[in-house]
This record gives sequence, structure tokens and C-alpha cells, in this order.
Amino acid sequence: MESFHHDVMLDKIIPENMKVNVRDIVKMEFTKGKFWVYTKDGEVHSVPIKDVAKYARNPCHHCCDYTSVFADISVGSVGAPDGWNSVFIRTEIGEKYFDKVRDEMEIMEDPKPGLELVGKLIEMKRKNNAEHFLEVCKEFSFETGIRNETV
Repeated sequence: MESFHHDVMLDKIIPENMKVNVRDIVKMEFTKGKFWVYTKDGEVHSVPIKDVAKYARNPCHHCCDYTSVFADISVGSVGAPDGWNSVFIRTEIGEKYFDKVRDEMEIMEDPKPGLELVGKLIEMKRKNNAEHFLEVCKEFSFETGIRNETV
């Protein structure tokens, strides 16, 4: 639920928190509540996101928009099995552009853990940022794009 500046990851989190040389990294990912780093020697290193959340970009501590509700299309790995992505198409424009690549993609109709997990994380994001969220809701109203839920 957080986003980190590239330099913070490379200069702080990876070398200081994870004790990994950034030159040895072959892959990085955020999954299952952790930040994972894979190195050339086959080692796997991880740190719980909650332990490095303090280094997240400042807006992440105030934002209530977990799935980019104003985007025509948003893509992310949350709610999808390993190696897959969840795709949320919210507008006709988004549908138009997705249709251009639809035939080239393998689509899983009912992924697990699926929308239930995404919904839980939306609620967690709102709860953790409730004060700011309520402030925003006084000013705006918008659809989340999931199950026709209106905020």
C-alpha cells in the first residue's frame, strides 16, 4: 500500500535494512506483505513492508485511493496469483485500449484471492488514513471502481 522513491530503496532500505549490495540484485518485488530482493547468488532477502513503511513517499501516509480510482485502467499484482496481475477497467476509454491487447493476453476470470483481498486492502488503507480520508470525502465523492461502491 506504499510507494517508495527509487533512491530510498537503493540507498537506504536495501543496503541498510536488508544488508544487500544493490549491484548483486537480479529481481525485486513487493508481495505477501514484504519487500523481496533476489541476488545473483540465488539468495532471497525480505523485509516486512511495515518495517520500512516509514520510508514510503509522504502521500502514501495520507492517500485513501488504493486502486487509482480515477484511472481509465489500473494494474497491480494484489489479488492475483503469483505471476499474474489484476486489471481494473473503469471507463469506456479504458475498455477501448484494453480491447486492443485483449486477444494477446491470457485472462483468468476468477482469480484467487481476487477482489476480496483487494477490498480488504482498500478498507485497511481507508482505516489507516481515516482522518485524511474523511477530510477528502467532505470535498469529493467518487466511485471506487470495485463492485459499484461509492465513497
